[in-house]
Amino acid sequence: MKGSRERLFGLIVVTVAVFLAGFFLYSWVAGQFDRAVKEIARLKNDIQKFERTSALGRTASRKIAQFEERSLPANPEVARTRYQTWLVNEMELAGLIEPDVRQIDRKARGVARLGLEHYGFGRLRRRRRKRCARALPWW
Repeated sequence: MKGSRERLFGLIVVTVAVFLAGFFLYSWVAGQFDRAVKEIARLKNDIQKFERTSALGRTASRKIAQFEERSLPANPEVARTRYQTWLVNEMELAGLIEPDVRQIDRKARGVARLGLEHYGFGRLRRRRRKRCARALPWW
């Protein structure tokens, strides 16, 4: 009887020790797994942020290229000539006869400004606004 009681007590102690060791091992493995899952989620979020930043950079690059394409060159003489040519073409498209664009030299606060005077003859079509029904009478 004495041996069976000790054997039973030893078996209980070993079982409790195995359960405790299993619990701590499971907690450690679950913690490592949870940490890995959180790290993967954080990395995926970082990838999405970098892709969004990259897309915004590509969009900004395209916009800058469009603005540079539409803007005048840095050389004032070339800029003046191109703007003058564009202005004459626009005046001809508007239907003006004999469009004339002249250069005016202006300096304001020590900075040279691009000044042009333009003349032309013809009739320009005007857009008429429709008056609102609730507009006040002209008195």
